[in-house]
Amino acid sequence: MLEQFWFPGWQVAIDGVAIPEEQLAARVGPHGFLAFDVPAGSHVVEARYAGPPGRRRQAAGALAVLVSCAAIGARLRRTRPRPG
Repeated sequence: MLEQFWFPGWQVAIDGVAIPEEQLAARVGPHGFLAFDVPAGSHVVEARYAGPPGRRRQAAGALAVLVSCAAIGARLRRTRPRPG
């Protein structure tokens, strides 16, 4: 057991083979710690936190809104009748 609280976004790999996040979520150990099986013998275990899964989508959505607003503003500027 890795003494780290489980939260969506944790990625664990054993010898370069990723453990699916659904499997990690299903095996949360006592007190909310990450829990996963490691076969007997010498292995390389890598665990890293990549942040909540939706964070990248949220950032991309915010960027799309900003770009859309800028494009609409630029278009309104060009089509607005000029006084005089």
